[in-house]
Amino acid sequence: MKCKLIFMLFFFQIPTIYAKEITDIEETTNAYIRYYSNIGFSVGKIIINNGYLPFLEDVIHDLDLAVLTKRELRILRNTIFAKHGMIFRSNDLTIHFSKFNWYRPLHNNVDEQLTYIDKINISNIQTFENMKPNNNFNKSDLVGKWLGSYPVASGYINHIIINNDNTIKFGYNEMHPKAARYCKGKYRIENGYLIVSITEQDICIGEYFHNGFSSVVDDMDGGNNYSMGKLEYEKPIKMVFPISDLKEKYYDEYDIPNRIIRQIGTYDRIKM
Repeated sequence: MKCKLIFMLFFFQIPTIYAKEITDIEETTNAYIRYYSNIGFSVGKIIINNGYLPFLEDVIHDLDLAVLTKRELRILRNTIFAKHGMIFRSNDLTIHFSKFNWYRPLHNNVDEQLTYIDKINISNIQTFENMKPNNNFNKSDLVGKWLGSYPVASGYINHIIINNDNTIKFGYNEMHPKAARYCKGKYRIENGYLIVSITEQDICIGEYFHNGFSSVVDDMDGGNNYSMGKLEYEKPIKMVFPISDLKEKYYDEYDIPNRIIRQIGTYDRIKM
């Protein structure tokens, strides 16, 4: 299946418009697509609308799930079953997946064919799909820096910085390079959810990398041949995140007792 993706990046550090056009997904390397995939938070929508299965080989980022509607989350979750040949009882799913030439309905149950990544993605999608309001938190509970795991020596792990002035910043895991380094915007608490409006992304543009696991930009093909810029959105991108009650865990390996833990999206995040 052929389709076209166009990413238009407007840079303010340099007086040019950077445009990257991908004209044929089948002929473009998976690494290249993955590197640019988080510009515009389009991974889930590309999987749904274009049937692009290689994105399902990686764990889908929370930011790509938080933009989707309940209907889109349902289709995305069932795409994982469809790629293994699931026969669906729901007519709308059968019609949707029949549009793609890779869909071969052969099995009533594909549970044994699900990969480790498949199971993570299904669980994460369900977290957003089935999220419930939680009115047991307020702004003061959320203000701070929340890490997706305990800090590591190499690279900067995924994190969320929630400020008292209603601004918010998401940082991607630098050990898995992508074009977007950060995204920023405003937040509010509404009806028991964290509502985020993303207004801009900090972008690192360079040649795509060969090494799939790296902690530095220099490991992208081309070395230091990259530039930094900012992508601003005329219309903010709305995201909705479920929030859990506070949790407490003991991390023996770090000897840190009773560290504050709260699930934001799909991650149990550690407050620093």
